[in-house]
Amino acid sequence: MLFDLDIPKIIERSLLVHLRKSRVMAFTRALCAPVKTVHDEMMVLRADTIAQYQYNGLKHSLEALLNDHYDPVDRRIYITVPGRYEQLWYQEDGEQPLAYYEEDDAVSGFIWMSETEIISAQWYAYEFMINVPSLISFLPEAMFDLVDIYRYAGKRPAIRTFDGLNFTIDIYLYPNG
Repeated sequence: MLFDLDIPKIIERSLLVHLRKSRVMAFTRALCAPVKTVHDEMMVLRADTIAQYQYNGLKHSLEALLNDHYDPVDRRIYITVPGRYEQLWYQEDGEQPLAYYEEDDAVSGFIWMSETEIISAQWYAYEFMINVPSLISFLPEAMFDLVDIYRYAGKRPAIRTFDGLNFTIDIYLYPNG
C-alpha cells in the first residue's frame, strides 16, 4: 500500500506531551473525523479502481472476468472468435471499375455483387461469442453490461448457452442501440 493514515497515532504524536489528556485527545479526534472519513472512502475507491484495471478487452482477460464473476470454481465460460469474413463491395452493372481493377479477381478479398446479391447477403451480428454452460444462471443484459465495460469499441458479443454435450441451447445477440 502506498500509504496508510493512522489518525489516532498521528494525533497522539502531533500533540505536545502536556496536552495529551483524554479530553484534548477526544476533541482532536472529533476534529479529524472528517479527514478519516475521506481517507476511508478514498481507500475503498482505490481498491475498486485496482480491481477494475485487473481486466481489459483482450480475449483471455474477458474470459477471466466472466469466470470470476459467474463461475469462479469451475471456470467453464470461454470465448470464441469467428474467422475473418470477406468484405463485400457493391458496384452497379453500368459503372466502370476503378482503374486498378483489371478483372474481378485482380484484388483478393473483393467481391463484385449485384443488387440482389447484396440484399440476400448475410451479415454477422457479432464479432465474438461468449459460451456459457446452461447450468450457470445469468441475465443476458447483465452479462452484456459487464462485458461493455471492457470490450473494444465496435466488437459486438453474442452469448451462447450450451449443455453438457456442447449442443447449443440458446443464443442471445447484443442489443442494438
